[in-house]
Amino acid sequence: MSNRRRVFEAVEQLLRHATLAAEERTSAQVSLFGGGMVEPPRLQLPELPDWPAIDRLQHEFEAIGFYLSAHPLDAYETTLKRLDAVRYGGLGAWLTGRPTNRAKLAGIVVGRQERTSAKGNRFAFAQLTDASGMYEVTVFSETLAAARELLEPGKAVLVTVDVRVEEESYRLTAQSIVSLDQAAAQAAVGLRVFLNDPKPVESLKSILARQGRGRSRVALVLELDRDHEVEMSLKETFALSAQARAAIKAIPGIVDVQEI
Repeated sequence: MSNRRRVFEAVEQLLRHATLAAEERTSAQVSLFGGGMVEPPRLQLPELPDWPAIDRLQHEFEAIGFYLSAHPLDAYETTLKRLDAVRYGGLGAWLTGRPTNRAKLAGIVVGRQERTSAKGNRFAFAQLTDASGMYEVTVFSETLAAARELLEPGKAVLVTVDVRVEEESYRLTAQSIVSLDQAAAQAAVGLRVFLNDPKPVESLKSILARQGRGRSRVALVLELDRDHEVEMSLKETFALSAQARAAIKAIPGIVDVQEI
């Protein structure tokens, strides 16, 4: 089913329905009037809008331990290019010929294990994932103290790391960790929103109002007919989070959303 939220919210109802159906089959209970098997009432799922894409992916990860249909960082594709961030899987090729072993990696935090060194300093091993796979970053005390609240499962972060090549793997040491949404806002990636009907505008307005002012601009493109369209740029600029971008894309009646 395409709307996973409807199924998720009705899990208890589905289990009761399945139990009832099984009991009816087992007992072969016969209706006094129809002379046949008693059919359970037709199940009606709650009418709910689907989760935004990022929430849907997070539920995937919680259920099966990895992202199946996409990756949350896909929503940041244009932003990551502007930030000169690299996927972990492409790190070796990216570093080749460069005069530095320092790189920027984006990731969704999966876990964190804190330890205490022999000198009594706290440090951590943080596990992150991007579209190319999972990787681990060592975070020493000063960086850990500054970024501990960002190293919670599900958080999207941008990590500046020093890379040390060890045989066929890399040892990554964090130099700084910032919120990916914060970095995206500073990169000022905007959106071009395509419509063929003005009805979604109120929902779009509501989402933008909750974001606050930032550096990202938003343009509306309204299709007049097959050969003509008009583009209008909003006067205000916004601090657009990935969640807001996903929510905008999920508004019924939005034809397409492009980063600019």
